[in-house]
Amino acid sequence: LSSILDKTLDEQIIRDIAETRPDETELKLKQFLIEFVVHKTTDLMKQRKYWIKHKAKNNLQSQNDQIIDYAQYVHLYGSLASNIDSAKCDIDIAIEIPPNIAEKSFLGQLASLLQKHKIKQGKHFRVERIFKAKVPILKLKDPLYNIEADISIY
Repeated sequence: LSSILDKTLDEQIIRDIAETRPDETELKLKQFLIEFVVHKTTDLMKQRKYWIKHKAKNNLQSQNDQIIDYAQYVHLYGSLASNIDSAKCDIDIAIEIPPNIAEKSFLGQLASLLQKHKIKQGKHFRVERIFKAKVPILKLKDPLYNIEADISIY
């Protein structure tokens, strides 16, 4: 009896997971949102030359070497990164910044860049700044598809 129940339970768990996984369209929309965050983070870091100044200060590279892949500083974590996400779950993103940059200041500047971006029908991303929490985050929401992301500092 126990082996029958265990098999039935295992089958039910597998069915539940399959039924709650995001479909291909939702996964593609999440990928676009992640790429958008990487793009805006890259814009901010290039504009402020955060990593160039940090590496030059610490003799890690010359001031003239400005070819940096900023995407390496944006990390995906949580259920989506672990491939155990469900439909409608948010995206968890962490951004690595140099140690001399204030987290809230960086997140505030990123929030401004994200909010300025217009998408279809003149709509803007909704960005909520949650800076009084133990871990400051930005809550980003796509106004067309309701895809959400939490952005924190790594």
